Amino acid sequence: FELDDLVPNVADIVPTRTPVPTATPGLVVEGVEELVQETGLSGKTLLWLEYADWINLGISLLYVLIAYLIGTWLIRWLLPRLVRRTKTVLDDRLLQTSGSELRWLAVVVILGFSTNRLDFVSADVKTRLADTYFLLAMGLGSLMLWRLINLAAQQARDRADKAGQREGAESLITLFTWALRLIVIVFAVSLSLTYFGVNITGFAV
Repeated sequence: FELDDLVPNVADIVPTRTPVPTATPGLVVEGVEELVQETGLSGKTLLWLEYADWINLGISLLYVLIAYLIGTWLIRWLLPRLVRRTKTVLDDRLLQTSGSELRWLAVVVILGFSTNRLDFVSADVKTRLADTYFLLAMGLGSLMLWRLINLAAQQARDRADKAGQREGAESLITLFTWALRLIVIVFAVSLSLTYFGVNITGFAV
C-alpha cells in the first residue's frame, strides 16, 4: 500500500459548498410588489436599491426587532412570574443562567430567516451570513449548555454539603463536570465540521 491510498484527499474531506439558494417569494414579498406597482414605484430606485427592496429590508428589520422584544418580554416578565409560583429555586436559577442566551438565540434564528427572504442579497453573501449566524447560534447554545453543567455541578455540591459528604463527592462531581464539558465540545466541533461540509470520518483518519 502507498501512503496516498491511506491518507484521504483534501477534496474528499472539505468539498466545495453550494451557496444558499434564493428563497421563494412569500405572501409578504408578493404584497410588497403589488404595493409598489399600485403606487407607481415599481422599477424605481432610491440610492442603490429599488423601493420594493427597501420595504422588504424594513420588514426584515421589523421581524428581528419583534423577536428581540418578544424574547425580552418572555425573559424579564412572563417567565419570572411563572417560576415564582413554584416552590423550588432550580427553575429560577435555570432562567438566570440561560435566559439571556435563549433570547439572543431566538434573535439569531429570526435574523437568518429575515436575511434569507431578501432577494437583492446575493447567494454568496447569504451563504457567508448563514455561516456567521450558525457560528453565533452554536456559540450561544454551547454557552447555555456549559452554564447548565456548572449549575448542575453546583446543585450536586449543595446536596453533598447538606448530606455532609462534600469531601468524598467533590472528585466525582469534578469528573462528571469535565466529562460533560468534553461532550459539549466534541458535539459542537463535530456539528460545525458537518455544517461546513467537512467529512468527519476522513478528517479523523
